[in-house]
Amino acid sequence: MSTIKCILVTIFTACLLVSCVRPAPTLRPSPEEQTSPGVSENEKATPTLSQEADEPEPTTTITRVVPALPSLEIENTLTLAPTSLPSWCPPPLLLPQETKKFRLIYVADQNLWLLEEGEEAIQIAGDSNVSSADLSDDGLLIAYTLQITENTQELWIYDLEAQETYLLLNVDQFKALRKESDVISVVPYGLTWVPGTHRLAFNTYPYIIGDGIWIYIADDIWLIDAEKGSNPILYPYKGHFTFSPNGMQLAIYDPTRISLANTDGTKYRPNVLEAYQAVGLGESYYYPYPFWAPDSQAFIIFISPSENIYDPDTLTQIWEVPADPPQPRMLGMTQAFPPSIVVSPDQELFAYWRWPDVQTSDHELHISTIDGSEDVLYFEDKLVEYLAWSTDSQQFLYLSQASRRPYLGNICGEPQSLSNPPAHAIYAKWVDSSRYFYLNGNNDLQVLHLMSGDERQVIDESKRGDLTFDFALLP
Repeated sequence: MSTIKCILVTIFTACLLVSCVRPAPTLRPSPEEQTSPGVSENEKATPTLSQEADEPEPTTTITRVVPALPSLEIENTLTLAPTSLPSWCPPPLLLPQETKKFRLIYVADQNLWLLEEGEEAIQIAGDSNVSSADLSDDGLLIAYTLQITENTQELWIYDLEAQETYLLLNVDQFKALRKESDVISVVPYGLTWVPGTHRLAFNTYPYIIGDGIWIYIADDIWLIDAEKGSNPILYPYKGHFTFSPNGMQLAIYDPTRISLANTDGTKYRPNVLEAYQAVGLGESYYYPYPFWAPDSQAFIIFISPSENIYDPDTLTQIWEVPADPPQPRMLGMTQAFPPSIVVSPDQELFAYWRWPDVQTSDHELHISTIDGSEDVLYFEDKLVEYLAWSTDSQQFLYLSQASRRPYLGNICGEPQSLSNPPAHAIYAKWVDSSRYFYLNGNNDLQVLHLMSGDERQVIDESKRGDLTFDFALLP
């Protein structure tokens, strides 16, 4: 049996009432399924201050309404009348996505492996001390770190065209990036490729002498060209960062503000959203994440005005921030648990989970329009966790801890219990609209799979529980 529920989101903005246009269904499984161009230090740009839009914050309430509707019998598939479907259904017809071959790299048992689609995996770096690896967008360079001692690392590059390996930064070079007297060693933090380039960006994480609790806050950004003999260049601004998809600019954030700048260090736009704030979680911070639009012209960000993000009744603001000029506007509100929010690739929807009651382990998985005006309760179970959107924004993977198996959700249909993938999912990432990599296991054994529908190919396993992976699509 299944009941249809509607979450009616009512937003009062200057006495304007916005509500969901039609009832949103509760979709449940069937009974059988319920188990940078470098920036030199002499070229630091003078920041250009931007004018923030001074908009009054609206008074907002969200009301949950559960109408007395008859129950519907559900067998393997539920067919709902068109008026019962969310307003985004049926989705627009999409042209089939071109299937490209992938190049996969992964770390297993602290060794680095390369897999070309359709071929056997080969080991390209070993000695059992590889700790991480990242593949450039064009699939030509691999940046990987070697764990030298418990608190020291080296940064290496593997050139797949030249088939050669070279050291980019050694232990002493990393330590020289910090000047504090109590620093005993330094490792890279948040290492990533600048999109569309062969440049790397990272923060530094210092190991310091002393006792007590120390909350890490990124206080630098370094850029380095992945060429032999290159030296890292200190970026003019500091903080955690996220690049735009085109690699031309980055969002920079710390516990109190979020700013924008061009990747070459020019056109600094400080504090582009006055409402921004990170949330302290004792020994760490939750930083609201900027979800960049595919065209790099703006980002969506979810801000909780409350320090208690675990309260299921807390309202989170949904903001859109254009990159230039940065004149933010609040799109709406949501009752999502902020760290669980993931925006679809086309930025039309977002998925999240929340507790109906913080005292229980029950989770609700929701799909919502990007402005929060229409919100569908899609699935309920114990400790539901979201995994990943498909590249076409039509499907998504999520995990039900009750059965310890993943489900394949659809924005306009019932979830499918995938019986072939093994339990204990950890992470998933879509290759295209029909294939995804799927990692499962625990601290003793992890296994990487390539999934296509219900077909499964085992890639490799790690008995150290350290398996990580990255891939690129080839032209």
